Order: sequence, then C-alpha cells, then structure tokens
Amino acid sequence: MNKFFGKAVEKDGQYSIVATTADVDRDGEVVEPGGVTNLDRYLKDNPVVLFGHKWDQPPVGKATAARQFDDRIELDIQFADTEFGREIRYLYDNGFMSSFSIGFIPHESEIKSAGRRHWTNWEMLEVS
Repeated sequence: MNKFFGKAVEKDGQYSIVATTADVDRDGEVVEPGGVTNLDRYLKDNPVVLFGHKWDQPPVGKATAARQFDDRIELDIQFADTEFGREIRYLYDNGFMSSFSIGFIPHESEIKSAGRRHWTNWEMLEVS
C-alpha cells in the first residue's frame, strides 16, 4: 500500500485524488506508478473505492477516470449515495481523513537505491 496525504479536490461531485505516488511507502518499498498493468481494466471492470481496504464490505465509491504520470496515479472518484458513502465523504470533506491507499497484487520487483524494493509490475485492485 502506498499513501498520499493531501486534500482531495472536489468539483460537481467528482473528487480528483492522488491514489499512489512513487514515494517510499510505509513498508519501505516503492510502488512505481509506471508499473501498473491493468489501469484501464480496473476502470472498466471493477473501479471500487473501499474504506480501509475492507473488500468484504460494500464500496464507498467508484473511480470514473484515471491519469498515469511518472510520479503518481490520479483518479477521479465519486462517493456512493449510501449512508456509509456519505459518511466517508463527510470525513474527507471535513479533514478527518486525508489519505488514499492502493490495494494491489505485486508481480515483479527490483532492488534499487539503498537496497529498496521497487515494484515494477503490479495489478491495481482498489483504492481506499
């Protein structure tokens, strides 16, 4: 999981977020944004936004668009119009939560600078 701390930008019910970056994550690894293999398929088949990577609960939203850069992946998301989706949206809107984290399946990695593992080929499952 890779985290980005910062406010989501909301416009007309759509939030533009940074889902992941090329920064070192809390596990001391780097999930390289250019290594994602299925971003289009994620958007088309199952663009879920979960709360806390809890795959056994209904999603709190969905991703509607994606942009891939060398240093990050941005998503446009829409929160679900459900009680839980509205609650999570409120928490983001009011600064109680401000980070997003990806769930992914790692496929290939390289050991790079400072002996740090870089995931160079991976599959996006969800964003939380």
